[in-house]
Amino acid sequence: MLKNKSYKKHWEEKRANYESVGVSETLGNLIITEDGLDGSFDSELIESKILTWIKNS
Repeated sequence: MLKNKSYKKHWEEKRANYESVGVSETLGNLIITEDGLDGSFDSELIESKILTWIKNS
């Protein structure tokens, strides 16, 4: 959905709000996933991100 300008703008505002209170993927306290262009998602990538987060917590 990031190709939708309105959605992308809203997401960028949300991300900035998260970062302003110390929540970010870089800090390891936020997991961000993206849908494929066809609406699909990569469950293996999501699982990998979750396992990495658990391991580092």
